[in-house]
Amino acid sequence: MAILNVFAQDQLEWKPNQKLQLTDFKSPQSKVDPSMNNLLYLTGAQMEFSYQMTVAEFTFTKNFNNRVKTVFRKSSSTIIANDSTNAQHMVALGNYEFDLVELYSRKLRKALYENKNAFSDARFFQPIHEKINDALNQKRNEVSTVSDLGRKADYLQKEHELVLKEIEELADFAIDAKPKKKKKNKAKK
Repeated sequence: MAILNVFAQDQLEWKPNQKLQLTDFKSPQSKVDPSMNNLLYLTGAQMEFSYQMTVAEFTFTKNFNNRVKTVFRKSSSTIIANDSTNAQHMVALGNYEFDLVELYSRKLRKALYENKNAFSDARFFQPIHEKINDALNQKRNEVSTVSDLGRKADYLQKEHELVLKEIEELADFAIDAKPKKKKKNKAKK
């Protein structure tokens, strides 16, 4: 029981309007130290996807929303900064990335929903997951670089607003949502 409690304290599941704090970056290397010449930022925000079910359950399952989670692992998250201003810029980048991972989790949920059919192989998700994960990593790297680890705050804020808007547009693919079924068009006689 104690092991589960420690694990739960290390992991945050994504929620709307949740904000990370500097204290959430708990790797032993994290520090704000004026003697540091280099800045370092590593986030523990990630998508988790897993399922375990019988063949019959798999055949009739189309909605995998609750099997794709967005989590932030505190012990895997590092900020090394030379002052509190740079540290706070990196925290802002961390908040952006946590929301970005949720956006790509929703994109994965949507793609799984749209591509799963009764005859799908149990590995149908692999190319979808790889493609979406690659796109996520590209976007992460781009924004991290262009924003200069969050120091270009206006750019980061614009990108963050775009991500939040897209998250809202994919509300049917939140972890606890049930996607709306498409109505079939019947041919008129």
